[in-house]
Amino acid sequence: EANHRRISEQTVVTYSRNMRYFLEYIDDRMSDEWSLDEKLLNVHLSLLESWVRYQIDDLKLEASTVTNREMTIRAFYDYFTDKTRHKNPIENNPFPSDPITSKPNNKQVQAVSVRDVQNLMFCTPYERERTLLQFLLDSGVRISELPRVTYGDVQEAQNFVSGSYITDGIDKPAVEAGYAALLIHGSKGRQDSVKERHTVITKPTLDRLKAYHSSPLYKRYQRLYADQNTAPIFFNTEGRPFTKASIAALITRISKRAEKSGTLSKK
Repeated sequence: EANHRRISEQTVVTYSRNMRYFLEYIDDRMSDEWSLDEKLLNVHLSLLESWVRYQIDDLKLEASTVTNREMTIRAFYDYFTDKTRHKNPIENNPFPSDPITSKPNNKQVQAVSVRDVQNLMFCTPYERERTLLQFLLDSGVRISELPRVTYGDVQEAQNFVSGSYITDGIDKPAVEAGYAALLIHGSKGRQDSVKERHTVITKPTLDRLKAYHSSPLYKRYQRLYADQNTAPIFFNTEGRPFTKASIAALITRISKRAEKSGTLSKK
């Protein structure tokens, strides 16, 4: 079904977790005389409403998270009560026509200030980590996308910046570009496919990347690639590319260090 609908692996994992949370809830609250399958067949609206209230009131989850979970379970019952199928193990859909969860409010993304990132950068002694933080802020890439940015991608951007614009007068000096387009192999393609797009990166960040890429340690790891343009733009302490999980762990670790030192007041 996931392949047919071209659903990404991460979406499948999310749906599976949502289903597990629901199964754990009904297993605790319905008759022990029933098997888990029988409990699924006998879910009723009042139980669904108490399940939603439990997530909001007891677990303190955001409305958007509860809505996502409700839509997962609703889709499960829609699928198994579809009258166009030859066999329907569930006779009636317990969900009402309208969503049980209130429509979540759209929240603005809380921007991170340059000062916040600077304070984070002061809490690590490693230039590669400082450069990585600056690159994230400047380019706006997702942490899942950063491992796919290559040395060749950055070189293309640096070649653009090294050029200059012609002015409208012969006697006027040419104007250097202060920014460049950077190719990003995006994470929002269907069924885990890569969706390319361009973002903007500034010359100061490119200059810092250039200095890091000129270091003997980076060059040593880069030489392990037959085509050095395909090397990732960052290597960890063991000479391996950063992953989404390791970037998240890095940010968390430095953030906690900054909070402890008093240079950062929020996560």
